[in-house]
Amino acid sequence: GSYTVTLTVTDTRGASSSATTTATIANLSPVVNAGANQVVAAGSPVTLNASFTDGGNDGPWSYAVEWADGSAQTTGSATPSTPIAPSHVYASGGTYTVRVSVTDKFGATGSGTLTVNAASQLVTLVGAGNISRCGRTGDDATAAILDTIAGTVFTAGSGEFEGSLTDYQTCYGPTWGRHKARTFPVPGKHDYDSSATAAGRAPRRPATSAITGPSRATRRKAITASTWAPGTSSC
Repeated sequence: GSYTVTLTVTDTRGASSSATTTATIANLSPVVNAGANQVVAAGSPVTLNASFTDGGNDGPWSYAVEWADGSAQTTGSATPSTPIAPSHVYASGGTYTVRVSVTDKFGATGSGTLTVNAASQLVTLVGAGNISRCGRTGDDATAAILDTIAGTVFTAGSGEFEGSLTDYQTCYGPTWGRHKARTFPVPGKHDYDSSATAAGRAPRRPATSAITGPSRATRRKAITASTWAPGTSSC
């Protein structure tokens, strides 16, 4: 804003003189953090978690979100202490640069952007290695990468888990296990031992789905597209 500044000088005999000038202080724009990039399936809602900082006397504030898909902006009021969290649904797959803008009462606007990767309704296949094994960090790293990628995961390794049932629960569960609902094996030769669970070991079969094909008692089973029906593991 603009302020009138007056300087007065007085000598020892009481005589004084004043001079006046105008000081104009520029308003700073809000600083906007649009939030982390996100991955979402097309047709499912994505919710933002944006925030901003600004001078304490610059309110009230308003925000506007441009979704980059041709839809209307989402607008509303905002405060520095409350997240800006509107939701949006992308009808089509693609990568969208979302812009979040905040305007203060003086008309100054700040903005930030994030990227939303909306996966197409078409099946997206994500190839990854074997299942998991205790004592290794690769499965943790791969699972962390999968956290950022939408789609159906297929295991390019042998697709089997070797170890005790406790290992399966404590090592597979926290890593690949959190993606089990969308992980499927590839056709090929896979081990399966129907007596393993009874002996206290993890069943030697792809740990991500249930076999509904030929007899499970077979030690070595060829899995083809016609004999394998993905499902949820009961292990």
